[in-house]
Amino acid sequence: MVREYVLVEKVEFKGINEIPIATLKPSLRLSAGEPLNPYHLKQDREYIREQYLQKGYHFSSVEETTKQGTTGIILTWNVVEGPLVSVEAIVFTGNITVDEGELRRFLLSKQNEYLFGAILTSRNPFIERNLREDVDRVKLFYRLEGWLDIQHGNNVFLEDVEFSEDKTLVGWTAGAGIEYGFTQNWSAKLEYLYMDLGSRTYSITGVDNGLHSSFLRLGVNYHF
Repeated sequence: MVREYVLVEKVEFKGINEIPIATLKPSLRLSAGEPLNPYHLKQDREYIREQYLQKGYHFSSVEETTKQGTTGIILTWNVVEGPLVSVEAIVFTGNITVDEGELRRFLLSKQNEYLFGAILTSRNPFIERNLREDVDRVKLFYRLEGWLDIQHGNNVFLEDVEFSEDKTLVGWTAGAGIEYGFTQNWSAKLEYLYMDLGSRTYSITGVDNGLHSSFLRLGVNYHF
């Protein structure tokens, strides 16, 4: 007895914004007119997920749904991209003689870039498979500097990878105040401010967090 797979009538994509769909389609095994092979379905799911990992979206998820169409099965890929995981800092410990800047330039992984140390100008994604290559690159750097025993044992190793998540909250502020002049040049003021920055859900913790604060300010002004 032979049991044939049902045919795929159409492939749809939902939730994909950061990767052009046109770059995904050529490498997918399942397309319109192809049998809905479970193994190929698994390969396509893993392929889409891998593309997100290579772009730094480590909290992305990929799931498929199917429904009956007119001539076959409509396959829908549902993607939740999650936040981009970027490299905030690369820290070296135990390094005394070699400049850290030189080591960082030797790595595949790159830190986020800031203007004047404060304004974020470029977010560089964290790509996990680069870590092993980076360890080998640090060993090679030291060998080129004359540290020939660096290849033996655990002289260079990855100590830790820490994840954190930042989000920008947008909200509103309301306030009221009074100012009283008690001499020609001096006055006193009292201000009250209430700030509500709403809330956002954080993908790493799954917790919804927000910020609501009240401020009471008392001040003295001198008028020239």
